[in-house]
Amino acid sequence: MAGSRRLRVETSARTEFVPLAARIRSEAGSLLQGVNGIVMISVPHTTAGICVNEGYDPDVMDDVGRV
Repeated sequence: MAGSRRLRVETSARTEFVPLAARIRSEAGSLLQGVNGIVMISVPHTTAGICVNEGYDPDVMDDVGRV
C-alpha cells in the first residue's frame, strides 16, 4: 500500500535552512501506520535543495550558507 504527502515550505530569504525532521517523521508515521517502508524526499524546483545534516555543529550551516 503506497501513499504520498506533499509538504509546503515557504521561505522569506534567498538562503534559508528550514528544519523539517519533525514534519517528515510525523507524515511518514501516518503514511506507514506501523509497517515498514521507505521515505523518498524530492524538491521539484531547480533553485531549491535538500541538505541532510545531523545539526551537531552549528558552524556547518554557516559554511553551507556561504556556498
